[in-house]
Order: sequence, then C-alpha cells, then structure tokens
Amino acid sequence: MNYWQFITIGIGLIMLFWGFKTSYEKAKSLQVIGSITSIAGLITALIGTLLLCVPDFFK
Repeated sequence: MNYWQFITIGIGLIMLFWGFKTSYEKAKSLQVIGSITSIAGLITALIGTLLLCVPDFFK
C-alpha cells in the first residue's frame, strides 16, 4: 500500500490549521501569508483524499 496519500493529507491539514491560526493572531503581513497557506492546505488535503479514494485518478 502506498502511504503518500496519508502524508499529503497530513501536510495539507497542518498547513490549513497553521494558516487559519496565523491569519487571526499574527501581524498584518503574516495574515496574508496565513490566508494563502490555509487555502493551499485545503487544496492539498483534498487532493490527498481524492488520491486515497480513487488511486488512479490522474493516470
């Protein structure tokens, strides 16, 4: 079994939660970076979930 899907989901969730927390608690310049990171984390987690459910989706 390939474990890259779980790693991708984990990295996406970490990016999502870090970005969400940063966008509310840090300075103005870091809020923009946090917002972009949370969107990228959501997309990464969704891609990992898609690859977990449908392994040959991109082939």
